[in-house]
Order: sequence, then structure tokens, then C-alpha cells
Amino acid sequence: MGYAISAVAVGLICGKVTQSIYNKKGYDGGFWWGFFLGVIGIIIAINKPDYDDIAVTQKNDPEKERDMLSRGGWRCKSCGKVNSSYMSSCVCGRSRD
Repeated sequence: MGYAISAVAVGLICGKVTQSIYNKKGYDGGFWWGFFLGVIGIIIAINKPDYDDIAVTQKNDPEKERDMLSRGGWRCKSCGKVNSSYMSSCVCGRSRD
């Protein structure tokens, strides 16, 4: 019985930590990743890219586009969207050249 209570307590703590990281990066949710996966869920949340990096081209914000390009991002030659440096292809399907 003590083990079950401890497991739930650790799950709650990891869930709240994961949710906090998700919120800081601009996403909703994340609690269940931490609750069920524990430290692995926290690692997943830490490695998740900031939402602003993904959504910058959808917002059409020139300042954020310049910032992303200065950090190694690239502009797609087909559609003109700015992509993060870690992305190997654009949402339109064209590969980084």
C-alpha cells in the first residue's frame, strides 16, 4: 500500500513539473506525460521546441523570422516559410537545400 501511495505522489510531482515546462514553452497540457512516464516525461518536455519557434511562420512576424534566421533557421525556396534549424524539411514538403 505504501508503494502505491509513493508511486502516485511521484507521478503527481513529475506531472506538475512537466506541465510547468510545457506551459513555459507555450503549450497546453503535459501533465499526463509526467504522471505516467515520470522522469522520461520531464526529459521529453525539456527537449520539446518552444511553440513560438514552430508557429513563427504562421504569425507572419518579421522580427521573429529575423531572430529565427539569425539562430540558424532557413527560409523555404518554395513557399517562403521560415523553419527552425533542426527541421530538415518544410511543411510544404520541400527539403532544406
